[in-house]
Amino acid sequence: MQEKKVDANDTKEKRFWVKVKEHKTEIIIVTATILTAVASAIVYKRGATINILKNENMDKYAKEPKNISPILTEIIENSITDDNLVNKTINVPEYMRKLPKDYRHSQNAVELAKSFGYELPDDETFVRPYSYLKISA
Repeated sequence: MQEKKVDANDTKEKRFWVKVKEHKTEIIIVTATILTAVASAIVYKRGATINILKNENMDKYAKEPKNISPILTEIIENSITDDNLVNKTINVPEYMRKLPKDYRHSQNAVELAKSFGYELPDDETFVRPYSYLKISA
């Protein structure tokens, strides 16, 4: 019988592929996890870039004049430029309010409404102007 010469490199290569076959499932799971992490990082980076571009475009178009009523424009500008967003004073003008069924307004409400130039129906009352402090975070 003839003896076959076994190359040292050949046995190392065979051992490597045997180990790969033994741990095939683990290798697939690790490879899929790494690819998922890399893909997530790429998507996140591209998404962040898109958001930055959107914000730049919003600033660009926000300065263009729009056909908005002057009162609404003033409200928007005041809410954007108001440095004191925590405590804000809200001014409510006078108004007439419907009363619940079987309620009547007082004579004081009638006189107050007349002083402001309103005619008060029987089923309504008059609310004088007032202010309140809106506290928000």
